[in-house]
Amino acid sequence: MPQGSWWTEQVKTIDSAWKILDTEFADRRKLMDELLSEINNLRPVKGDAKSFAHFATTIACYVDDMEMGVLC
Repeated sequence: MPQGSWWTEQVKTIDSAWKILDTEFADRRKLMDELLSEINNLRPVKGDAKSFAHFATTIACYVDDMEMGVLC
């Protein structure tokens, strides 16, 4: 482990490393909350077709990520 990193203090064993990773990345509810928060913070769509297409593509990315369980 790199000296001075927070991992050095937090992770004493492989089991504790997996526990931290599971807590941070395996919690689907936490993942969904993060994705929904990002969607809610998107800028309003302008009236032009290009802005609307970009917005639709962004939302499609979030939907795909929710189905797969990953972040955009």
